[in-house]
Amino acid sequence: MTDSTKCFYEILGISQEAEEDEIQAAFEASKQAFEVSKRVFEASKTAFEVLGDLKKRAAYDRQKAKENEKELKLKIQKLEKELENKKSQEKEEHDICNDLEKLRMEMGEIGGAGHFWGNDKRTGMRDEELKKVLRLLAAGEKKVNLKEREFRAFLS
Repeated sequence: MTDSTKCFYEILGISQEAEEDEIQAAFEASKQAFEVSKRVFEASKTAFEVLGDLKKRAAYDRQKAKENEKELKLKIQKLEKELENKKSQEKEEHDICNDLEKLRMEMGEIGGAGHFWGNDKRTGMRDEELKKVLRLLAAGEKKVNLKEREFRAFLS
């Protein structure tokens, strides 16, 4: 059969026993498919008109190059920001490691746990360092056995 003599049931993809609502739904689906293919055809037609004319094509290529450049700049900015954030995180991790090492040293200085890390130094520590250690300990992460005289010296 040609398109003009093709069976209407086949065109809509329904059976001869189809109800009115089935016929309506099949028609709507067919209409949407046609609209999609019509939009694709219109886009192809426009593309052919632009790319087929040297002046229009050159203008289109310049516009696409500008859009690509903007997109690349945004990607570069995003990557630079991610790199900056990563460097910041690495610095924070480095600072945390340094603080942890300092805490270990300070704990050794006050006699709490220095022997575990090979540092059993018993010299005094500055008030600011001791305050920092006590603040860290107050957070509940580690325990330090302070001698009474060291604690009293800190309080006075």
